[in-house]
Amino acid sequence: MRRIGGFLGRSPFGPIYEQAVKAADCVAEVPALVEALARRDRAAALRVAERIRRAEHEADLIKSEIRDHLSGSLFSSVERSEVMLVVSLMDALPDDAEDLARLVMVRDTPAPGELGERLAGLARKAKEAADGVVSVAGMLRDLMERSGSRSECAELLARIASLGELGFAAEEAELGFLKRLFESERELGPVDIVVLMQMAARVAEIVKSAENVADAIRRMVLNR
Repeated sequence: MRRIGGFLGRSPFGPIYEQAVKAADCVAEVPALVEALARRDRAAALRVAERIRRAEHEADLIKSEIRDHLSGSLFSSVERSEVMLVVSLMDALPDDAEDLARLVMVRDTPAPGELGERLAGLARKAKEAADGVVSVAGMLRDLMERSGSRSECAELLARIASLGELGFAAEEAELGFLKRLFESERELGPVDIVVLMQMAARVAEIVKSAENVADAIRRMVLNR
């Protein structure tokens, strides 16, 4: 895996963007994982789950490298703490995806018909949220490294607000899935229901984690 080069003496916002890209790479596999689960393709689901686990490990390496280099940087303690917070919150995205992958790996759980479709729809929102974080991190990098204009700052804040709107849509999607899940109680066993609830929660948590990153970036921008 490529290491982040030349971190010392440079802005941390480029590495934060790189971390966001790697986190989004991990989350990008989530729709494929859920779709394989829905069509009962166990072999494909396990392959995707393993890719998620590898991507999560690579994201961890980037996180650790940023933290190690930043701890000895010349940034003020306030700036350092703000960056550390974003790095920590960003790490939750691949962690959430890996939690879902583990559930798939340890148990073959059916998600028939509309349940699978609804869970896949929620997974696509998770991917959209992670892609939104990449966009926000890229805009943050450009704003901070080039001392961007007020209009660029306003554009970034608007993009962050749009992630909040996506968060509400994801909550609605999760609620719709859970309603349909409990309508299927007679078709599914109690363990199936519990595991599917946990899967939906893990996917929805990705969107919440993306919102948390965006909120931390908003505070950073407003404090500049």
